[in-house]
Amino acid sequence: MTTKELIEQLKRADPTGECHVRINSEPVSGAWSLPGYWDGPYNYLEWDKDQKNPTWVQSTKGNKVDIGTLDLFWLAEYYNGNWKEMKKHIRVEYTYLDDGSREQYFYKLAKKECDEYNKIMKEVNEMGKKMKENEDKNGS
Repeated sequence: MTTKELIEQLKRADPTGECHVRINSEPVSGAWSLPGYWDGPYNYLEWDKDQKNPTWVQSTKGNKVDIGTLDLFWLAEYYNGNWKEMKKHIRVEYTYLDDGSREQYFYKLAKKECDEYNKIMKEVNEMGKKMKENEDKNGS
């Protein structure tokens, strides 16, 4: 799909341009134009004239547009694994009846990502200490 085709579809889906955009349930962080070869080939679908049969194309020709998304792990990283601070920056806006269980589940997922970030950072710091100890020991 080209950017022109995507823009046309977005205009049909939301003529006012007021809806929030998501990709696979994640918020969009931005879009960047890059050479087609940059960071590896890109993929797109090419449809026959009847729009019934797609052909999967992998290419490095021309340019491509990458659309970035963010997830809850990114938010955990942004707030340096500080769950209390991260939680202040999460807002749940359900417009249907919820007995609170869906909201609590979402917070549980967010906390899990924060915990995972902290676990990874602890491991990275421990590896760094060991590397420094080896350097000091070996005099490199």
